[in-house]
Amino acid sequence: MALTAKGFERQSYDDVLNKEIQRAKELFGEDIDTSELTPLGKFIRIGAYYLAEAYEEAEYIYYSIFPNTARGVSLDRLCVFVGITRDPATAAIYKIKVFGTDGYEVPMGFLVGTVSGITFYSVEKKEIKDGECDITVWCSETGNTGNVDIKEITRIINPVAEVSGIQGVECIALGAEAETDYELRKRFEAAREGAGACTEASIKAAIMRVPTVTSVSIIINDTLSEDSEGRPGKSFECFINGGENYYDLIGETIFEKTPIGIKSVGDISVVIKDEFGREHSVNFSHTSKIKVYVKLRIRTNPQFENENGKAAICDNIKTFINGSGVGEDVILSSLYGKIHAVAGVEEVTELVLSKDGEVYASQNINVREWEVADCVDVSIEVMT
Repeated sequence: MALTAKGFERQSYDDVLNKEIQRAKELFGEDIDTSELTPLGKFIRIGAYYLAEAYEEAEYIYYSIFPNTARGVSLDRLCVFVGITRDPATAAIYKIKVFGTDGYEVPMGFLVGTVSGITFYSVEKKEIKDGECDITVWCSETGNTGNVDIKEITRIINPVAEVSGIQGVECIALGAEAETDYELRKRFEAAREGAGACTEASIKAAIMRVPTVTSVSIIINDTLSEDSEGRPGKSFECFINGGENYYDLIGETIFEKTPIGIKSVGDISVVIKDEFGREHSVNFSHTSKIKVYVKLRIRTNPQFENENGKAAICDNIKTFINGSGVGEDVILSSLYGKIHAVAGVEEVTELVLSKDGEVYASQNINVREWEVADCVDVSIEVMT
């Protein structure tokens, strides 16, 4: 049996084949020829192949019931038990200025783009006054594709006589890829830690259920006097990574979990009404991002696929660092496994980190309680 007291122990193809051969000898005699060139041997091997595949599927089904080993849709279905869902990919949003004839109404769906072919569409109608107007545009594709320099948005895809030109003004929100299994597992763990109220764990868990929130840190001042960061006595400050478009929901969540008589503080303030219609001010803050630059030199063998290998290492490192929670240090030694996970890497001869991209050192990057690491560049030198 594959399912034992120790868990699921999958039978390999060789295990299945040996058992099938042994069974054949029990039925037909020890001198029966079961080699791969005989009809019986071929028949046994065909059956063993498909049975080994069935064991693999059974193992996948078994591990799909556990959050730490489930993948894809199986992991998504487990998330309902802690009240969260996978964050979908989002599109980049920009504000641009349109120049043209007064009185002309720039239509919804007005298409602009970059020279490289990335397009953005207007989500509102705006009338040109005094020769210009500002409109909001969304990238036509979700994910990181639309994260361009604002100066690159210069093309009008469908020109009209009333519009003479466009100019990028500001980035409202960067696009993001769909939440990975690794990121979702970390949020799953945080969300299920606290199910009650009035405790640090329960407040964190509740905020983690808000869409696009990836991590939370709470700093508590349980004294009667002001702390060194200016927080008043008997107060707490929630530092939240993500959740930019859900301020009201975050505020409601904090209000529901906050102990009576304890004040919330922070740079962002929202007004929440209780069940009696009374207004309450709830405060919280966003995390500060600590930029992390990684530089490494590796020695490889012929299995290393050069540019594809570099891209894989870069993705592994960025996914790992950017998946860190609020206040989690970047541990240098933890990156070695992400590098060696790529085929063809024989040795990491140099690995250094930096906060500014200029001064590098072979040491950890310390992250404070209200900060989160953000890997912005990975430089790789290959030595064959």
